[in-house]
Amino acid sequence: MFFCCMSVIGMAALFTSCTDDNGTPDEPDVDFVGSSIKVPNEVGTYSVQMEFDHNWEVSNKTTWFSITPLSGTPGTATISVTVVDTNPDLIERVASFIIKNTDAGTNTQYYVIQDVTSGFNIADSQMSVGIEEQQAVFTLEGNVDFEAVAAQDWITIDGVESDSTLLADDATYSKYKTYRINMSVAANTGEVRYSDIYLNGVDGTTKDTVTVSQMGELVADYSKTFYRRSMGFRMTATTCGYCPIMSEAMKATYEQTNGRFVPFTIYGVMAGSDWMVYENWRYWLSTVFKSNGFPTGVINGYANLGNYSESIQTDAYVKLTDEATAELPSNTLIGGMVSCDGSNINVDISVASKQAGEYTIGVFLMESGIVGSQSGAGADYEHNFVVKDEFTNSPEGDPISLSANSTTELSYSMAIPSVIEDINNCYVCVWIASDDTFSGSVTGPNDENIYYNYGILIDNVVNIPMNGFAVFEYEN
Repeated sequence: MFFCCMSVIGMAALFTSCTDDNGTPDEPDVDFVGSSIKVPNEVGTYSVQMEFDHNWEVSNKTTWFSITPLSGTPGTATISVTVVDTNPDLIERVASFIIKNTDAGTNTQYYVIQDVTSGFNIADSQMSVGIEEQQAVFTLEGNVDFEAVAAQDWITIDGVESDSTLLADDATYSKYKTYRINMSVAANTGEVRYSDIYLNGVDGTTKDTVTVSQMGELVADYSKTFYRRSMGFRMTATTCGYCPIMSEAMKATYEQTNGRFVPFTIYGVMAGSDWMVYENWRYWLSTVFKSNGFPTGVINGYANLGNYSESIQTDAYVKLTDEATAELPSNTLIGGMVSCDGSNINVDISVASKQAGEYTIGVFLMESGIVGSQSGAGADYEHNFVVKDEFTNSPEGDPISLSANSTTELSYSMAIPSVIEDINNCYVCVWIASDDTFSGSVTGPNDENIYYNYGILIDNVVNIPMNGFAVFEYEN
């Protein structure tokens, strides 16, 4: 049988390092616990002693380390692991090799665990909280324990908790942990405020910073020009092979305009069933935009460009966005907060208006990062800016009367719909529209007219992140 002095595992006698004639080690110590050999995150050769009472052979298919010798006879053997490159990841690199008892024909699996590159993995360095006094938790991942220090006194750090998981050897807990910074947040009686939280690693080297923003009172400055965003309605279906062209064009416009162009994607059914379908898609396609085919794309409710190449569409969408910013200054600003308690989504919205008027407000639950099949793009296409459900009574929004130089407060709520893939990828899109239209100077290929009177004109639109907020913004 193959064995490894289990009665004394963990004692220094099992850890070996070669020495030169002066007794100075030229190989660092290595932990050998159970069936796992733990090596540092360095290129080098690391050795452990094993005891055998049989003839044996090594089988190793891993490329980032080698084992020598590859065979031996009964007795004490020094097994050397030569690591050929470092581990760039925050989690340990784990691989195994086999030592076969050639006398009995049995195999024993051993693991090599390479140490980590120190650091934090912060998916989002921003966290938003509401205006009220509350307990909050910021979650991040990393492999260095740390002290959390708040820069502002309206945040009190109550402590840091962490959890780890077992590695592939099913015995070693990873250094890579999920950390939770527990904090108490005071109520905010003023405007939006921000505080950094400094992460000071106990190793004295690893550091990072996250920022907590707290919602405050939204007070509009009516003397300034309101920041205007444009909206791209897109009617599509996963069975539509030409539709990804328009999708990519709208995504490119969103990126090129730094979010001033806001895509709004409605999935319908083209043939058979569609796993992404939005319940009220027919209303938008046939009643609002009077179309019978996919894709249909309408900008701000008044411009309809055909499904040309991605570059042609992107160029036209950018021009339409710039035109609206210059020639259609917004009468309204939209801000607010979105929170989710695990069961319900709550939305509190503030709409500021320079002039009085009758409008429609649309409040929609959206989701991005949905991976699934798309005709013309493959089985693993990423669907973004997807309409999932509306908070309003009508799919076209609810009427809202706005007064001059005033702010209107609205609240909405819904249970998390079953159609949501991942609530963390969700956000709320809010838009204000008037029963009007616009005709400008942007043309399509061959100078064709792209402006149509659909009786809807988007005055402004904003996306509010889940468990986050949007503030009033102004043009420079």
